[in-house]
Amino acid sequence: MFKKIPHLFLITTVSMLFILPFAQAQAETKNPLTYENKELGVKITGPEGWHITKTIQLARYQVTEPVCLVTFSISLPSVSSECFISLNVKPLQLSEFKTPMDIANAAIQGLRFKEFTFKVIKNPTTVTQHNQEGVNYMYSFKTSYDMKSSNYIFIKDNIEYGLYFQDRAESFDENLKIFEATANSLVLK
Repeated sequence: MFKKIPHLFLITTVSMLFILPFAQAQAETKNPLTYENKELGVKITGPEGWHITKTIQLARYQVTEPVCLVTFSISLPSVSSECFISLNVKPLQLSEFKTPMDIANAAIQGLRFKEFTFKVIKNPTTVTQHNQEGVNYMYSFKTSYDMKSSNYIFIKDNIEYGLYFQDRAESFDENLKIFEATANSLVLK
């Protein structure tokens, strides 16, 4: 389904950089990868066969600006890919919006202003995962390719958690199932 290219595999953390030969990287990533941050009380498992291309560990008091905690990608970090899943956090006090629905609606309005090729394909709807209420919405947009994105917004302990999936339009529906499984693995404790 996805072509793997023999390059180096990189995993970055705040204090370490791991460089693995491709064969070893494949062995390391054959099973689903789990990211857990006990300080923030978040855990998520990425799709089998994908790679973690970025991770960062933060304590709750360190969440003072928007930051990406983890990114899962189909391709290796040295290969450009439009298909990825990322989990971002942002302190709620940076936002004038205090509910997941308000945040999602504001994001859509911001995209309408910024992206003239932007189109909502699923309006924000309330979802519940692991007793955590949030919102899911989807939109399409154009870069060099026709693209689609599915996004989840949750709030826990004054921190906004955004789980984002982006892919080319022609493979989005097939990979959306993979994203939904990843989204269902997200636990906020």
